[in-house]
Amino acid sequence: MKKILCIDGGGIRGIIPAVILSQIEKLTQKNIAQLFDMIAGTSTGGILALGLVKPDDNDPKKPAFRAEKLVDMYFNEGKNIFPSYMFSRLANLSEEKYSAHGIEKVLQNYFGESTLSDALIDTMITGYEIEKRENIIFKSKSAKLDKEKNFYMRDVARATSAAPTYFEPAQIKSVQGKRVLHLVDGGLFANNPSMCAYIEYAKKNYEMEQEGCLLASIGTGDVFKPYLYRKAVGWGLMSWAKPTIDMMFDGVSNSINYQLEALFDTRKNHKYYRFQRELQNEYNDMDNTNIETLNYLVALSERLISEQWKEMNDLCEELCK
Repeated sequence: MKKILCIDGGGIRGIIPAVILSQIEKLTQKNIAQLFDMIAGTSTGGILALGLVKPDDNDPKKPAFRAEKLVDMYFNEGKNIFPSYMFSRLANLSEEKYSAHGIEKVLQNYFGESTLSDALIDTMITGYEIEKRENIIFKSKSAKLDKEKNFYMRDVARATSAAPTYFEPAQIKSVQGKRVLHLVDGGLFANNPSMCAYIEYAKKNYEMEQEGCLLASIGTGDVFKPYLYRKAVGWGLMSWAKPTIDMMFDGVSNSINYQLEALFDTRKNHKYYRFQRELQNEYNDMDNTNIETLNYLVALSERLISEQWKEMNDLCEELCK
């Protein structure tokens, strides 16, 4: 059975899948790269995915980070990525909400000189090329075969998390320096990358229909904060920018989940696990890094694990087979 892990985008709310993955590692006593054949991620989920497959500098056969370490990343680096003093940039509507300097420094510290081709297992990360108007999917397998498809992990992470209105687009070059891409957040077309991952893996593994597929998809919280009609009806171009991005990301994630539930229900030997929970409205912002919010997200993750304990145990048993 082929085993695929997919992680949604969602900014600081990536702490939710990080906590869930940490629990999976504790229950199985194995790291994520040992449990799955493939991992896919978008935005914050892409950063997590790359962190889980980056080889350790001292032992290239082992991952540099366990999921628990990536939980700490959100606590330690959240305010460096989304600094509160940058809110003053909102006064200038021609600027993104945050400078890219903070996130780029964090990604440099975590990923260094590691490249996509170094990934311990098959890895897919999404991005959107704004000049060519193309969906881009970075693939570690392709990076190993073609040097011009190999990029530094830090650059891939920066590109997949370049959410419009939050960060400026990312211009990145292949390791060889000949291929240049201009990218924004892959959440524009695949905030939940599960369908992309399933199709990509299925088309190259024809035996999967008989062998079966296990797909574990982890969300960053369902958002139900309403945008009231009486306010929205008077919005202009600038007022619609951020709500449009937020609604697009949430809508994409939910529609993909619906499609996969229907698809896997018709496939023999296929198992689909989705871990997702509703967020309270006051904690749903992608860039809220105050300690109260971070603690709430951890507590919500733990409640989710408790409420879906049977699914969690079933998943871990399947992963260990």
